[in-house]
Amino acid sequence: GTRFSCLAFRARAAEPLGRSDLVAKAVPELLAIAEATGPAAGFDEQTLYSMKVQALTLAGRRVEAVAVARRGIDAASAPGQLSLRRWREIELARALAWFGEAPECVEVLGRLLRVPCEVAVPGLRADPSWDRVREDPAFQALLADPKNGAPPKP
Repeated sequence: GTRFSCLAFRARAAEPLGRSDLVAKAVPELLAIAEATGPAAGFDEQTLYSMKVQALTLAGRRVEAVAVARRGIDAASAPGQLSLRRWREIELARALAWFGEAPECVEVLGRLLRVPCEVAVPGLRADPSWDRVREDPAFQALLADPKNGAPPKP
């Protein structure tokens, strides 16, 4: 888990600096770790899911990353899994942002801003995860909408 986190962090930090060589170097190991790691390694279901989505995203495998993210959301649809579902929706939004899919990303974030979860306007303003959609007019409107700065209703 630590190796995966370090590699993913390095790849995400290297990409905006134009260091696609570092991203490319990290991707095979990220994919290998994500594929080889299972529940027997002591990771919870959410961590395993997140590793898979992140690895596919950093590998540039958009269709697969989004499909895994959506399957994860669907799998967490039971009433007692609301928190897990929200985390998976955040992971989907991050993947969509990485691929520059602003309309879909903004749609997911808009829903998340209306419910209790970890997404909030100050975080969207500061977190580099959203850099690829940050200048999109719909993303800017999401940040400027006063309703999105209000505490979410349970």
